[in-house]
Amino acid sequence: MAILRWYLLSSVLRTAGITLGLLTFVLVVGNVMTRFFHLLVSSEVPLWYMLEIFLLLIPFSLIFTIPWSLLTGIMIALGRMSSDSELVAARAAGISLAWLTAPVVLTAAGASGICLLMSTTVAPWADARLRLMGLTLAERTPTAMFEPGQVLSVFPGLRIWVEEKQGPHLRNVHVWELGPDDRVVRSLRALRAVVEADASGEGILLSLHGVRVDERDKNQPRDVTLINAGTRFEEAPVRIPLEPLRDQMEERRGLSSLRLDELIGRVFLGRTAADNFNFAPMLTEIQKRVAASLGPLTLALVGIPLAVHSHRRETSVGFALSFAISFGYYFLIVFAESFKEHGAIFPELLIWSPNLVFQSLGVYLFWRSSRS
Repeated sequence: MAILRWYLLSSVLRTAGITLGLLTFVLVVGNVMTRFFHLLVSSEVPLWYMLEIFLLLIPFSLIFTIPWSLLTGIMIALGRMSSDSELVAARAAGISLAWLTAPVVLTAAGASGICLLMSTTVAPWADARLRLMGLTLAERTPTAMFEPGQVLSVFPGLRIWVEEKQGPHLRNVHVWELGPDDRVVRSLRALRAVVEADASGEGILLSLHGVRVDERDKNQPRDVTLINAGTRFEEAPVRIPLEPLRDQMEERRGLSSLRLDELIGRVFLGRTAADNFNFAPMLTEIQKRVAASLGPLTLALVGIPLAVHSHRRETSVGFALSFAISFGYYFLIVFAESFKEHGAIFPELLIWSPNLVFQSLGVYLFWRSSRS
């Protein structure tokens, strides 16, 4: 009897492992192509940089691909056993479905633990690190930040446009310095420039040559008649500090890049803030991470009885069924999360509804399969 249980578990894990590799690769490559395609086609971006981006996208992808892959393994392995009447023979020998699939359910529970670790610690760390990758690129390979014909706007208070680039040498460079209201207060135009890392390692040095400076009046910057135009310099260094960029990235950290302990800390800090502080988004994010981590266990409870009743051995059918179930499950989670700003309907509790619905359905189908 133990051999049969090991045979089922090994079949599920083998299929799930192959599916996990394929799905994770496709999801990561899709993210790279949609979010970092401009870096991928740039000859200035080093290989290590793109490899690090690729690796940092994996933890977040695993939160979704682990449950889907395990469900695919269950649908295909149990579907084949059901189609070949192996489950009928097992029941004739007195082996119940619950006893036979117990190792699979325990494996799903272990996979849920891995997803919990990913969603609460590893994925937020990777997301925060991913947001700082632009800063890393500016520190190590500053020339990769400048793309001909595109306005560089990542540095606070600056806009830079370059017509042509050959290595660290730029031609026809425009630099606009912005005021507090994001209006131009000074513009510099240079025939050529050289880009290099600052000696301190905390900035980028832009050495401009053949420079013309147009500067607005400090007291009345909107009055174009007061512009001090046409001041020329043979050479003018412009230092771009990276500390404001680092501070800006830290301020713009979303809830997705905060670890679970950081989210809980913000909730407690919010209690001392204004009376109208909205706790719902943070509470919903906390509950979502825990609820979504139960995906492998929830989908396994639904997938096992459905695979038994499907009686289909085709891999395509098992994959299609697993996709439909996974899509429905995560669609409900996303739908519940969309109410996170509406604290009156308790979205932090509503986010548990997909697990409640699918687990109740799974227990019912398990019960029917055991009686049939």
